[in-house]
Amino acid sequence: MTDSAAKPQPRNDLATYKRLLSYAAPYWKMFTVAVIGMAVFASADVSFIYLVKPLLDGSFVEQDPAIIKIMPIAIVILFVLRGISAFASEYGMAWVGRRVIRDMRGNLFNHIVTLPVSFYDRVTSGKLITKLVYHVEQVAEATTSVVTSIIKEGLTVVGLFGLMFFLNAKLTLFTLIVGPIIALLVRYVSKRFRKISTRIQDSMGGITHVAEEAIKGQRVVKIYNGEDFERASFSRANEENRRQVLKLVATSSGSSGVIQFIAAWAVAGVVFFATRPDMLAEITPGTFVSYLGAMLSLLRPIKALTTVNERLQRGIAAAGDLFDLLEEPPEHQGGSKRIERSHGDIEFKNVKFAYTESGEIVLEDISLTVKAGESAAFVGRSGSGKSTLLSLLPRFYDTTAGSIEIDGIDIREYFLPDLRRQIAFVDQQIVLFNATIAENIAYGLEKLPTRDQLISAAKD
Repeated sequence: MTDSAAKPQPRNDLATYKRLLSYAAPYWKMFTVAVIGMAVFASADVSFIYLVKPLLDGSFVEQDPAIIKIMPIAIVILFVLRGISAFASEYGMAWVGRRVIRDMRGNLFNHIVTLPVSFYDRVTSGKLITKLVYHVEQVAEATTSVVTSIIKEGLTVVGLFGLMFFLNAKLTLFTLIVGPIIALLVRYVSKRFRKISTRIQDSMGGITHVAEEAIKGQRVVKIYNGEDFERASFSRANEENRRQVLKLVATSSGSSGVIQFIAAWAVAGVVFFATRPDMLAEITPGTFVSYLGAMLSLLRPIKALTTVNERLQRGIAAAGDLFDLLEEPPEHQGGSKRIERSHGDIEFKNVKFAYTESGEIVLEDISLTVKAGESAAFVGRSGSGKSTLLSLLPRFYDTTAGSIEIDGIDIREYFLPDLRRQIAFVDQQIVLFNATIAENIAYGLEKLPTRDQLISAAKD
C-alpha cells in the first residue's frame, strides 16, 4: 500500500505539458482549422493598422483618388475576414477542448473504478470528485484556450513587430530594449503562479471533503448537534480557498500593471525620438500614426500573453495531479483459474492481516470453516475485526499471512471477477444507484432478468 504521507516526485513541466497536449493530438484536423483561423485573424489586425498609413498619407495628405476609392472596400474586406477567422478559431478550439475534457474525464473515471479498496482508504471521494470536475477543467484550459492565446496573440505580436520594423527600424530597435525586463518579470511570475495554483487545487479538495462529510453524515451531525462544528470546518476551508485565489489575482493583476507601466515608458520614448527634427524629416504623418498604432496595439496581446501564464501554470499543476492519479496501480485481477459456479465450502487458514506492511496486526491467526449451505454470524464489539475479516473473502484486501480457500482452492488463484461473481454483498452503508429498482436489484448482471425473476429476488 502506498504511504498516504508520501509526496509524489516533482514533475518536469515541459514533459507534463507534452503529455497533456497528446490528448488534443487525435483532433489535429479541427486544431489545424482553428490555427489557420488564428493566423488570418492576426493578419487582419496587423493589416488594418497598416492601412492607417495610406489612409492618412494617400487620402488626406496627397488626396490620391485611387487610394480614396479603395480604402472603404479594403476596410470592409478586412473586417469580414476578421469575423470569419475569429469564429473558426474560437469554435474550433472549443470543439477540441470539450473533447479533451470528455476523454480525460473518461480515462480518469475508467481508471478510478479499477483502483483497489486500499486506495479509497487513503483518498477521500471529495478529492476524487474535485479532480474529475475542477482539475479537468483547468487542464482543458491549458490545452485549448492557452494555446489559442499563445498562437493568436503570439502571431499578432510577431506581425506588429514586423510592421514596426517595416515602418521604421530605428524606433523598433529602441522599443526592443524593454523586452528582457518583461521576460525576467514573466519568469518570476510563472513560479509564483505554479505554487499558488497547487494551493488552490488543494483548497478545492478541502471544500468538497468537508461538504461531503457533512452531507453524507447529516444524521450523525444532527443527533450530536454538530452543526456549529461543521460550519466552522467549512468556513476555514472556504476562507483558505478565498485567500489563495486572491493571491493569484493579485499576482496576475500586479504583473500586468507593471508590464504596462514598462510599455508606457517605451511608448513615451518612441514619441520623444519620433518628434526630433532629424526623425520628422524622414517620417510621414501616416507612417508615424501607423507605427504608434502598432506599438499601442502591442499592449493588448502582450497583456493577454502574460495572463496566459497564469492559466498555463494552473493547468500544469492540475495535470501533474491527474497524471499522478492515472499512475496509481489498478487492482490486480487475480489468478488464471476460472470458475462458473462454486460449491461454496469456505475455509480460513491461520489468517493474519494488517492494513499496511508496517502497520498494526488487526487479525491474528484466524482459522474457521463454513460448509456450503451453512450460515455463520460473526459477533463482537465494534472495531474487533468482523468487517475486516469478511472484506478478505472478496479480496478487497489480501491476507498478510495465511490463506482463504473456496472449495479447497486459494482464492488468490481465481480470476478476480469470477471470484466476486460468487458473492452477494450487503454493506453497512446501503447504496442505491441512480437507476430503476429493477436495475438496482440486477446490478452488475450483463443481461436484465425477467420480471418474474426480479420479483422472486425482491421477495427473497
